[in-house]
Amino acid sequence: MSLIAVSISAWPGLSQKGCLERGLVCSAGTHIRLTTRKGYEFFLTVGRDIESDGDIDMRQIPGGLYVVLRFKNLENIGNAREHLWNWIKENKYEYIGMRKGDHGWFNGFEEQINWHEGMPPNEWVFDLWVQLRE
Repeated sequence: MSLIAVSISAWPGLSQKGCLERGLVCSAGTHIRLTTRKGYEFFLTVGRDIESDGDIDMRQIPGGLYVVLRFKNLENIGNAREHLWNWIKENKYEYIGMRKGDHGWFNGFEEQINWHEGMPPNEWVFDLWVQLRE
């Protein structure tokens, strides 16, 4: 399944208030999924009726088979990545490989689950996504 996403080129405009002002979400209580490619591109899950403008570029996260690892605390990202790659190797999966994006090479996504709740970084929850060969 592919997700419709919005790539916003700069972090300063990416806030829940900014998303509300742009009409990217319906109300302040709406859950917004924030996904990144190593901090260079930011994606928000939106409805299919959202249209592109000068600052917003519509993209699709590729469909396919992904392994996803959830972890807590930004300081744990290195250990989480290592654990994820070890799991892929130990379970005889193969990742789809590096792909060239607009801002360099990437091999997955980081989804920030509770970014909109105003918590300190040690309370942030993330999902790391790596696409696998099917």
